[in-house]
Amino acid sequence: MEKEEEIKQRYERLAGELNERTRRLFAANEAMALGWGGIAVVARATGLSRQVIVDGMQDCGRGSERERDGSEGLEAGARAT
Repeated sequence: MEKEEEIKQRYERLAGELNERTRRLFAANEAMALGWGGIAVVARATGLSRQVIVDGMQDCGRGSERERDGSEGLEAGARAT
């Protein structure tokens, strides 16, 4: 329960600054740091769905792929200049 409260406090400090993608990444990072059972703990602490956390974990993997191939991509709604 202590870890859950710590995550909740960290999430609440940042929540106003996070967009959809960074929210997923934050949650995924916390869940991966906890290991087994981390998704459930983070879901309870943040109120985010398990699927959002799993999607964030997949996003983390895609980030390293982008670094390898040099592509950046645009955030949703961004325009290329």
